[in-house]
Amino acid sequence: MWVLYLVIFLILLPLIAPPIPQRKRTKHGWDGLPFITIGLVLTNLLVFLATVEHGDHGTVIRESVALHWGLIPHHPTLITLLTHLFLHSSWEHIFFNMLFLLLFGPHVEEALGRWEYLLFYIGGGFMAGLLHVFLASTPMMSAARDAPLVGASGAIAAVLGLFAVRFWRAKLRVFLFFNIPAVYVIGFYTLTEVWKGVQTLLDNNALSGDSVANWAHVGGLFFGGLIAIPLKVKNDSRQEYTLEDAETAMKDNRLTDAVNHY
Repeated sequence: MWVLYLVIFLILLPLIAPPIPQRKRTKHGWDGLPFITIGLVLTNLLVFLATVEHGDHGTVIRESVALHWGLIPHHPTLITLLTHLFLHSSWEHIFFNMLFLLLFGPHVEEALGRWEYLLFYIGGGFMAGLLHVFLASTPMMSAARDAPLVGASGAIAAVLGLFAVRFWRAKLRVFLFFNIPAVYVIGFYTLTEVWKGVQTLLDNNALSGDSVANWAHVGGLFFGGLIAIPLKVKNDSRQEYTLEDAETAMKDNRLTDAVNHY
């Protein structure tokens, strides 16, 4: 029987595998260690272990914690705008959030700098939470007014948004076999979240306490993409890719092209 389960798992693995950045980071050793990303992951894990309980529905966040520290749209506070980013409702919730943070966070941390990246991460989470609060305050999403929002996905969506702009030429390995430009993959994800968000606006009854906060994801994605403009990360990407093109031309003995790129 276990052989059958193994075969099924191997067949389904490409479908559940996350997109993996194929970009090589430029910093290595101690300077390249993504301290902030690692710190965020460890903090989230520690908070999760301290705030969950084991019951008939598995390991879930304690209701008292979610109500006190989660972001409740009808009563948002500056504190809960921050604390909700470090709470997760289940093992599945935290696993996928931290997996994506580990895959994309080190690249963005390298691009922005450690402390700038931390401020950006928190800012992305704030903006994602604020968009959710605003929409949940409207009649179209009134069912979400009293449901606490928890999870780092809004901040991580901001990381994805900036990654798509800063590393627009980078490719992501999807379904374990296909390399697709990051802008296409993240762009498709953005459109999917917008579409799902529109569905929640059109069908308020579809919302429940455990619904995915699609608009928080959208808010994070747009924050990450738009904040890239004043941060001028496109200048950095232009320099990086120009240097890559020059090195490629040198390896191919295309000296004239290499000089033009330099």
